[in-house]
Amino acid sequence: MRRLSHEISTPRRCARFDAYNIINLCLDKGVHYKVSVYQKNYDKDNVYFDMSIKCKTDIVNKKMRLYEVQRNKEFLIGQYADSEFGQLAFYIVVYSYFNQDKPSNSVRKMLRNIGEDVNKANKILEDHIGKNYFSLYRKEIGKISDDRCDVFYLSFENNIIPIVRNKRLPSAFVIIYNYGFYLKQFDSLMKKIISHYNLKLKKEETEELKRLYLKK
Repeated sequence: MRRLSHEISTPRRCARFDAYNIINLCLDKGVHYKVSVYQKNYDKDNVYFDMSIKCKTDIVNKKMRLYEVQRNKEFLIGQYADSEFGQLAFYIVVYSYFNQDKPSNSVRKMLRNIGEDVNKANKILEDHIGKNYFSLYRKEIGKISDDRCDVFYLSFENNIIPIVRNKRLPSAFVIIYNYGFYLKQFDSLMKKIISHYNLKLKKEETEELKRLYLKK
């Protein structure tokens, strides 16, 4: 896998700002490099410090751990022995938390107003996310699906990834739209990354990144 970014080569503390986030880098007691990413408040031009995504890299063995940090409490997202894949996972997690486009409120409103009409739901979903990303009332690999009560993603490894349980219509239609929207967005993002960095990912690696992006 081609390297995604330059390694942090110095122990000095620094910070970098960009249009989306503030990124803080530091050396943690000579044991780990830590990178924390916070979201900027666009309206007030300040930063939300209550929540961040943190990456810790062991200096010696290069193993990486990713955390969601809420009010200084760390929740492990994933850990990676391959530091280059870990960098990619870190990017995907940061993007999913801070840079995602959001599903359309007007589409969600349309779905809420159709009751349990499956034909109308199919038409709306196909128009707005495409038939490659959802399947109503039947399991299809690589799609967000449901069985009238539970909404799930069926991976290319044929694993059922639960999204929500016991959700009635039309609320289930809205959830299928939301996650189908993110699934489509993930595919678009990965095509750009793979093309830019000339990456070759295994199927299971892509599925792992997809689950990170869906937060599932």
